[in-house]
Formats: sequence, C-alpha cells, structure tokens
Amino acid sequence: MSKTNTFQTSVLKHMVRQLLINKITDHFGVNNPLKCYTLPGDSLAFEEALYDIYKTRVKLEGVERDRLIFDRATSLIASKGLPMVLHKSDDTDFWSSTCDTWFNMIWLDYCSGWNQFQRSSLEHILTGEHLSFSRKNPLLAITVCDGYEFNRVEELELSVIDLLKSSKRSESKDRGRLVGIPRLLNKVANANRYSLVPQFIIRYRDAVRDKRAVPMFIFMFEVLRGKKTFNEKNIPVVNMVADYSAAISLH
Repeated sequence: MSKTNTFQTSVLKHMVRQLLINKITDHFGVNNPLKCYTLPGDSLAFEEALYDIYKTRVKLEGVERDRLIFDRATSLIASKGLPMVLHKSDDTDFWSSTCDTWFNMIWLDYCSGWNQFQRSSLEHILTGEHLSFSRKNPLLAITVCDGYEFNRVEELELSVIDLLKSSKRSESKDRGRLVGIPRLLNKVANANRYSLVPQFIIRYRDAVRDKRAVPMFIFMFEVLRGKKTFNEKNIPVVNMVADYSAAISLH
C-alpha cells in the first residue's frame, strides 16, 4: 500500500482530522463562507472533507515546496474539482510576501519540531494582516512533532515543574508539556496584541502510517483581539499515545 493511501486510511489520523472539522463547523456553522489555509501535501483528505460540507462557500489555499508532491497535489485538485489555489512555495515565504490575503481558518500542519521558521510564520500571521474577524473569531491549528527542541525551552520547563507539584507526577509531566507549548505560542500572539485561546490539545502517534512515527502535538486555538494571559485550566487535553479511549471520547 502506498504511503499516501496509508495516510488517508489511518483511523487515528482520520480522528484527528474529524476533531478539527467538528470544531470548524461548530464554530462557524455550515452555511457561512469559509476561507481556509492548509499545508495539504498530496493527501487533500481534509480539504476534500471541507468541500463536501461547505461546497461553494469554501475557498482553499495552501503551499507545497516539493516539486513532485506539488505536481501530484495539483493533479488531485483538478481531478476532484476542489476550489483550491496551491502555490509552489515555502510556508514562511508565503506569509512574508503575501499581503491582503485573509483567512478565518488556518492549519499549519508541520512535519517537524518547532523552529525559528515556524515561529516566523506565526509572527507574520499574527500581525493581523491575514486574519479575518468578519463573523467569528478565526481559528488557528498547529501540528508539530514532539521533538527535543521543546526540552530546551526554559518557560516550558517552568510550566512542567509547576505542574509536578501535584500528586500524579507522570500525568502532570505530560500535561505540563501539552499546555506549556501553547502558553509559549500565546506569548508570541500577545506581542502582536492578539491572544490564542486553546480549544483542545492532543498528543498522538500515528503508528499505522509509520511504525517509526514520533508523537505529534496538535493545538486548536481561537484567535482573539487583545492581550490575554494564558489560562491552562479547563482545556480539553488528550494524550492519545497514553489513552486511546480518551481520544475516542472526544471524537
């Protein structure tokens, strides 16, 4: 079976996508226009699902820098009749060079750990030039690997240490990593007078797609105008790696 087909049929990945779609439809409704930015690769399963729901009310845009993947994705977009504009570009280059392009849903589905390039993209987005607040506050989802980069972030270490004061030590450590990262992202937003309010946080490992797959984080935020202190209480947090049944309960 090809890697693309495995990716599309992975039950766990489908659950993650469906959680995003459920949040989008609950937040915006299904009868309002949606303009969505993604990093589709050559799967386009998420984009196709949105099109099935929103039809002509959705506009899709994204980037892909790899020529082979770009060509495959372009062919799929044409064959499926998706209302999508795909640029052969890097994510960071797109945000730094594009003006007056507005989105009310952005999914930065990265395949790597957090680094300065992703931070640069987030900073460009949070200047406000790319966010649409017309009917509802925009949504922003970010997927990154649970990589070693986070182990060197001082603020994240402090968040973990603070949560380790509770009795359930191992659970607190996991939660510390899960909520510490969006706390850092909210600091980036606050610097631009926006706030990121987590809607849910998930850690998962898609071993069906790749037995050597590393755990991933996915954060879904509502973007608010104004600076708000990050509040880690009452955030739905699921560690799919540790508790598959909890993941199902969110589905």
